[in-house]
Amino acid sequence: MSDKPREMGSAALRGVVGALAMTGMRQFAAELGLIGKTPPEELADKADALTSTPIPEEKGRAAVLALHCAVGAAGGVGFGMPPDSIRQRAWGGPAWGMVIWLTYELGVEPLLGLGPVKRDKPTEHAVIIADHLVYGYVISETRGQPRG
Repeated sequence: MSDKPREMGSAALRGVVGALAMTGMRQFAAELGLIGKTPPEELADKADALTSTPIPEEKGRAAVLALHCAVGAAGGVGFGMPPDSIRQRAWGGPAWGMVIWLTYELGVEPLLGLGPVKRDKPTEHAVIIADHLVYGYVISETRGQPRG
């Protein structure tokens, strides 16, 4: 019997944990004034344009967090696509995190007609890059493996 379903479940779980780690980093950065609105908050502001049924304001953040976790899970599973020679490198996971960020910024956002998010401070870009690098580290397959 194949371990593929178990591997995919583990990858999805790492993706959810990575997404939650990103959310924590963003919230911390927002509290320090390093970033205006976090990307999930920006998406919540635009959620009505994406759904046929408006999301009640009090449920908007929870809906966006659930979506962020689902995307994180998909990204974790998607990290199984690159060859082992990439995934098992120390930079493989963080690079995948950057691929996900760029895919959203350059592909998904325009495709959905959301328009680019205006980031006025250099620290805002730094926070978004850092949290995607952390996401990639969390999903990485190199953590905790014996070196040798």
